[in-house]
Amino acid sequence: MAGVYIHIPFCRQLCHYCDFHKTISLARTGRMADCLKRELILRREYLSQTVETIYFGGGTPTVLASGQLEDLLHTVQELFTGSGNQEITVEANPDDLDPNMCETLLKAGFNRISIGIQSFQEADLTLMNRRHTAEQSIRSVQDAQNAGYENISVDLMYGLPGMTTDTWKRNVETALSLNVQHISAYYLTIEKGTMFYRWKKQGRLREQDEAEGFEQFRVLNRVAAAAGFQHYEISNYALPGYRSGHNSAYWKGIPYLGIGPSAHSFNGKERQWNISHNARYLRAIEEGVIPAEKEKLSRIMQFNETVMTGLRTSDGLDLEEISGKFGTDLREYCLNVAEKYIRNGWMIRDHEKLILTEEGMFLSDTIICDFFRE
Repeated sequence: MAGVYIHIPFCRQLCHYCDFHKTISLARTGRMADCLKRELILRREYLSQTVETIYFGGGTPTVLASGQLEDLLHTVQELFTGSGNQEITVEANPDDLDPNMCETLLKAGFNRISIGIQSFQEADLTLMNRRHTAEQSIRSVQDAQNAGYENISVDLMYGLPGMTTDTWKRNVETALSLNVQHISAYYLTIEKGTMFYRWKKQGRLREQDEAEGFEQFRVLNRVAAAAGFQHYEISNYALPGYRSGHNSAYWKGIPYLGIGPSAHSFNGKERQWNISHNARYLRAIEEGVIPAEKEKLSRIMQFNETVMTGLRTSDGLDLEEISGKFGTDLREYCLNVAEKYIRNGWMIRDHEKLILTEEGMFLSDTIICDFFRE
């Protein structure tokens, strides 16, 4: 099993919280689409496994014309052996979706759509500098459903400055009322280089209190569970049978190929990442050169990744896997680190699994870092 990720580094507008690689200059979209296709050809030998998931992310993939997206998808399918039931996801913003676009994407072969809603509150959308309205958010989901989509995910964000728990609960309830199959909900982290970071440094933006953020996380868990959603990873909730296969593969250490500026790849032994610079990426690909760096993962680096991906999920960290891959010494190390978190209720041990509790999930970054070896 393997996956292919294609990064489309364009947006129509810069969101104030986002630090992903992107540009609002759309002059090179055609040239970029051509180079993404060329890179796929250059790297057609990277994966030996059957490709079961294909994911178009960004940026905003739907900045490209539907014909360009279809051409890229068909190139992937022509170059890589696929399973008979591929999960093929495209990210989209609500203002890019209308009945025709939804029908075109579905007909092209994209059988799963992830819509970047973030909030159903106009004040939040303005604060984040989103282009769409709450009404467009609702309509985009309905348009996708009317087009025939049966696997729809929506992105939401909590912990926003000024967001109350009641407001957040309404956001979650609105998303659930639309009968989507998957929700990705992210707690705001203010990243360097974003407008939010600049405003924070200037004293114009105050981060939400962590206690309020945890209460919003608890509300999300309760409301989603009552609607039949499974909390299978820190930020992800799905109805049974609708977990993201592509993202789940990341957490299981399954190989994947990343195409486009800033995209990462992993073949099981090495990690590789493309340059985060559009112009230099384009020049290199047009010269037949892959503009990437790579590193071979040491035993300790592989251990750290196994810990990180395991603890992020509801399945937890598998101690038998740790023992089998890395030896009994690192299994005992994990148990020693886990002891204090089990004692204070942030983690439980279920036979050979270490699993974060609700509070532990909310504080996962701190806990996971404590397990890392140097």
